[in-house]
Amino acid sequence: MNDGELKVITTRCGRHITVGHAAIPASSIRWVTVRISSGHQGHRSEWISLSPAEASELGAALIARAATN
Repeated sequence: MNDGELKVITTRCGRHITVGHAAIPASSIRWVTVRISSGHQGHRSEWISLSPAEASELGAALIARAATN
């Protein structure tokens, strides 16, 4: 995934999980953004912004959980 590229995952229940990034120009501050749709057209979505360390921790937790199923 390139820096400006969004990754969209569609779940079995029809939700869209969009992973991207946000940055402050002229700064080294960056966040990983995650948006999760409600799965229904016209409804709101929720989003979170994670530091790189938080995103790594979340990724590791997801991989660990997926490996146990």
